Amino acid sequence: MRPARSIASRVFAVLLVAALVVGALVAVFLVIDAQRATHAEAERVTAATAVTLAVSPLVIDTLEAGDAATATQTLEPYALDVISDADLDFVTIMTPDGTRVTHPDIEQIGARYLGTIPDTPRTFTEVFTGTLGPSVRTIVPVLASDGEPVGWVSAGVTTETISDTLIRRLPLSLGITVGLIALGALGAWIARRFTRGIAGDLPPGQVRDAVSSYESLRTLGDALRAQTHEHGNRMHTAVALLELGRSEEAIDILTETSRQSQSLVDQVTARQAGDPAVGALLLGKASQARERGIDWRVSIDPDTPASPLSPRRQRRRARQPDRQRHGCRRHRC
Repeated sequence: MRPARSIASRVFAVLLVAALVVGALVAVFLVIDAQRATHAEAERVTAATAVTLAVSPLVIDTLEAGDAATATQTLEPYALDVISDADLDFVTIMTPDGTRVTHPDIEQIGARYLGTIPDTPRTFTEVFTGTLGPSVRTIVPVLASDGEPVGWVSAGVTTETISDTLIRRLPLSLGITVGLIALGALGAWIARRFTRGIAGDLPPGQVRDAVSSYESLRTLGDALRAQTHEHGNRMHTAVALLELGRSEEAIDILTETSRQSQSLVDQVTARQAGDPAVGALLLGKASQARERGIDWRVSIDPDTPASPLSPRRQRRRARQPDRQRHGCRRHRC
């Protein structure tokens, strides 16, 4: 039979599992937050780059001239430098109808732009699959000095690049997660040592039994103290009566005391399913009742089953407020 795990080991296991769960949740949160931040950063960079190019005098003047071949010759090197400096995947400058005049892939120059071109001149950001694959891209109108659109500028970052950026940030999230789990494991180890210092290597069942036994001993101790006090009082009374020559009264007191105690002991020990805690409790209550002058009687059926309550709960339920005990004393209940 496999031995039961100690309560200290169970505390350690529960706290360690809790630390692992918390660490996993934190890791998921950090990854999701990093993904959101990386995507937001891509939108911000593409928008800022596209807006900057759209208001560049070189771009405006070249597109306003209306010569596509000259525009490609002038703007293609400029666009490639911007891609390198801004760490983007593409910058596409195009005519008002969406014809490319620049592109990282020279073969794509002169073809139509793949993406959404707004019906009215405005800035627009989207995720679209183009020649380089899915990407976050921002398109911005290029306006002449009179406000008329002369072209468009689109800057974008592919989702593959965004994923690479996210992967580079994962070690930080992993480090934070490992640190939290390590702190949780340290706390679990400290809790285990503290619990072991109190309960040793006992399993939970034995700890409960130890507590129950302690409560039973306390109950029995209270009963013995009350009974000893009561017997002492009666013995003093009997001695005083003997000194006064009232022997019969002294004998009656001693006989009655012995009879009451023996009657209750006989009832308790006669039960086959007897509960030691209940027996000790009843003996103590009988002694306390006699000490307070209360006419207290009890009748126990020998077939009565054992109490389902623990000794602790039996003790608590048996305690009555002082006000009730005083009321019983007055009314001889």
